[in-house]
Parts: sequence; structure tokens; C-alpha cells
Amino acid sequence: MSTHTNGSAKEKDGGECCRAVNQEGLELIARWEGFVASPEPDPIGLPTVGYGHLCQQENCTEVKYEFPLTKITALQLLNDDIPRYAICLAKHLNKGVRLNDNQWAAL
Repeated sequence: MSTHTNGSAKEKDGGECCRAVNQEGLELIARWEGFVASPEPDPIGLPTVGYGHLCQQENCTEVKYEFPLTKITALQLLNDDIPRYAICLAKHLNKGVRLNDNQWAAL
């Protein structure tokens, strides 16, 4: 799978496997999550950075961007994270469900 800067993903065979999150959706996520430049506990104590990236390793060493993040690198990290969740969401949606771009982004 490869990812693109707009949050979409492609399977290895080139087929599209999920939709991109539109700009309005990225802005919604950024507003909701808030910006965190360096890893720190979120309100329930989980280590996060950027716009809601949940650290998988101690000190968030899986993040390829240097800390402290800028808002630009935080958005890049968000775009890196989105395809994993979008693919999961796409697999669980009923094929008959039709969503516009804003509805998809909100999910």
C-alpha cells in the first residue's frame, strides 16, 4: 500500500482502496484534536503528538519528523496516519452506503 499527501491510499496493484479526506475534514480533525508539538499525554494519559497521533513507541520514535513538530509537519503526520483508519472504515461500511466528501471526512 502507498499513501498520498491527500490522505488517500492505493493497494499494491494500483487499485484505490479508500477515499481521501478532504481539506474540510483535515481542518475538522486539527481543530478537534488540537496541536501538540512534542509527545505528551492526552486528557486520558495516552502519549500523543501532532494532531491526534497516538504514539506507538516510547517517545514516539516511530514518527519520522523531528520534534518539536511544526503545524506543517503535524499535518504531514496526520496525512500519514489517515489511510490506516480510512481503510478500516471502508472495510466496515455497507457497500450501499453513499457518503459525500464531508460525511466521509467526518467519520
